[in-house]
Amino acid sequence: MVDGSSWYDSLTVIDAAIGRVDEPYAAGEAPALAVWGGLQLRASITAARKLDADEAYTRLQLAHEAADRLGDRERNDYYKLLFSRPNVAIHDVAVAVELGDGVEAVKRGATLRLPADMPTSRSGHHYLDMSRGWLWYGNRDRALAWPWRRWKGPSGLPRNSSATTRWRARRCGRCWMPRPAVTGNGSAAWAPA
Repeated sequence: MVDGSSWYDSLTVIDAAIGRVDEPYAAGEAPALAVWGGLQLRASITAARKLDADEAYTRLQLAHEAADRLGDRERNDYYKLLFSRPNVAIHDVAVAVELGDGVEAVKRGATLRLPADMPTSRSGHHYLDMSRGWLWYGNRDRALAWPWRRWKGPSGLPRNSSATTRWRARRCGRCWMPRPAVTGNGSAAWAPA
């Protein structure tokens, strides 16, 4: 559902899961804080994909609060969720990108420094999101530089065919990156670049 454009259904399922951990979350149990916060991150991305900025940023703020409550216990990586303050900061950028706001994505990612032990699955997504943000901001050179901060070409992302295709397209001077377009009624819609 989350990847299939059923955003309302996805949020209903996520909220049901959040409700199942509300009590231990309120009690401050560390594993519940990580689960609850991780679900809020998923909800923030889902809300952004349905272009609901208010809900997306509200959910993101709830995840920040959960990460702050978790504090240094985040090092335990409960259930391998990678729920931590740096991962929440990565989602700050990702939500702006999903909403099609390149300026906000660049602003939110400008001071973010990822820890050296951040898994490449998370840092790689962050670098791709920053690339999209810079592209929508209008700076193609910075857009090209961001995803390859860790990797020296598409071979660094062997399981990410989307990134590889975009890298090759940009190197050839074409951009296949979707960008938001405003429809006749003033709402955002996705259009090819």
